[in-house]
Amino acid sequence: MFTGRLIYLMGPSGAGKDSLIAHIKLKNELPLLLPSRYITRPVNAAELEQHQFMTPEAFAAAEQAGEFACSWRANGHAYGLGLDVYTGLEQGKMVLINGSRAHYKSLPEALQAACVPVYLHVGSEVQTQRLLQRGRENTAQVAERVARSQVLAQALPEGCVKLNAEQSLDAVYADFKQQVWQRECAAGQGGFRRHGGLMSAHPLKATLHVQDA
Repeated sequence: MFTGRLIYLMGPSGAGKDSLIAHIKLKNELPLLLPSRYITRPVNAAELEQHQFMTPEAFAAAEQAGEFACSWRANGHAYGLGLDVYTGLEQGKMVLINGSRAHYKSLPEALQAACVPVYLHVGSEVQTQRLLQRGRENTAQVAERVARSQVLAQALPEGCVKLNAEQSLDAVYADFKQQVWQRECAAGQGGFRRHGGLMSAHPLKATLHVQDA
C-alpha cells in the first residue's frame, strides 16, 4: 500500500483542469508532485496544458515497453502518465494528476486505494462557451462532447470532492486548497514535497485503453 495520496483531478473538457493546475504551480504554496504527462497531440504554446508530445508510433512503443504508469485513449489521442506517479506515492508524496473520468474505474486497486477523486463541475452552457472559445472543434463536435460529458457526470466515484468550476480561478483554487489539500493534510497526509522527472521502470504498472469525453 502506498503512503502517499493520488489527487485524481477530473472534469469535462472546458472545466478548467489545466488552468487550475497552472494556477497551483503559479501560487507555489502546495508542495504537490506533478508527474510527467505524455500526449500524442502537439504542444500548443498558447495553451496552459503542460505535456510532452509523442508521435503515435513512439507512444505505442513506450506503452509496449511499460514506460507509463497508466495510459488511455480519448478524443482521438493517446495519454500517458510517467512512472514518477508510483515513485512519488511510495515516497509518501501527494501526487496531482489530470485524469480521465472513464479511466478512473480501470485503475489498479493499489492506485484506487490511494486516490482522492476531485471533480470540476461546469454546466453545459458554460462548457459549450469555453469549448467554442478554445477553437479546437466545430459546433457539432462541441455539442457531441458536451452531451457525453453530461452522461459521465452522473457516474462519479464514491467520495468524490466536487468543486464549482464556474467561479473565478482564485475561488476554485481556494476551494481546492481547503476541501482537498487541507483535508488530506489534516488526515495525516502532510509533509509532501514537490518532485519531477520521469523515473525508471516500476514493476507495478497498468496499460489502460478507454474512451473519455
